[in-house]
Amino acid sequence: MTEYAQEYLDTIVEITLADGQAIALSDGEHAPAQMPLPFYVLTAWNPASRERAGWVNAVDQSLLEGVLHGRGCETLPALGRDPRGTWEEPGVAAWGLTQEEAIKLGCDFGQNAIFAVTDEGRQLLWCTQPAEGTVER
Repeated sequence: MTEYAQEYLDTIVEITLADGQAIALSDGEHAPAQMPLPFYVLTAWNPASRERAGWVNAVDQSLLEGVLHGRGCETLPALGRDPRGTWEEPGVAAWGLTQEEAIKLGCDFGQNAIFAVTDEGRQLLWCTQPAEGTVER
């Protein structure tokens, strides 16, 4: 695992539903019954855990969302944050992808990992083998 493995596992994922209600999911936690499964939580922010300027992250996030919508995926806003409230990254929850497609998109946008929410609960999926280092875009 990467040096940030525990931080990824500790991340709380908040998804904002269409009615404005926010759902928070921790590692292993199950989504409410009204949410179809599976879905994947992706971001384009801070590739390879390297902090970048907000405007650069926002541009890449917009590109990611464009790719998802271009593939016909449904999305909802999401936010990954640490339990202490000292860090957060915007993202999206996306429906209409296979696990392999979601992992590839994570890799394409330089991410170390993404989240899957399945009938087994919220899970961390590595985009790369941790020993490989950074992801090439």
